[in-house]
Parts: sequence; C-alpha cells; structure tokens
Amino acid sequence: MTTSDLIQANIKALAIFNANNTTMTVSDCARFLKVHTNTVKNRIYKGTIKATFQDGKYHIPKIQFLTSIIASFEADIKQAG
Repeated sequence: MTTSDLIQANIKALAIFNANNTTMTVSDCARFLKVHTNTVKNRIYKGTIKATFQDGKYHIPKIQFLTSIIASFEADIKQAG
C-alpha cells in the first residue's frame, strides 16, 4: 500500500465515521441531496428517508446516505488526479 493509498483509506474511513456520528436537519439534507426541503419532508413521510422528530424538528441520520458519501468521495479523488 502506497502512502497515497493509505491517506485515501484514512480519509474514506473518516468520512464514514463522520456520517455515522452526524444527523442533519431537513435543510441540510435537502442541500446534501440537491432537492427542495419539501421533497425531503415527503420522503420522510413516505419512509424513504429515516428520521426522528424531536424538539420540534427532524433529525436525519447521515449514515443512511453512506453510498452517496463514498461515491462523492471517490469522484473527488478521481477528479483530483
């Protein structure tokens, strides 16, 4: 494993850790998915996005979008070089 491979693996692991340790608001999720906030709410109601409602707002675990996070990371790596 080269130094570059090791760095990429560590960054990928950090991205996974952050996704597991983070919740998003409806607005954050909409920006992440590049959709309108109403779309996020509709998906929550339909059950396609998992969320909990607490203190008057939705908390959306980011880990459910792990495949998107990894795909975005890999695209960034390919674009960088």
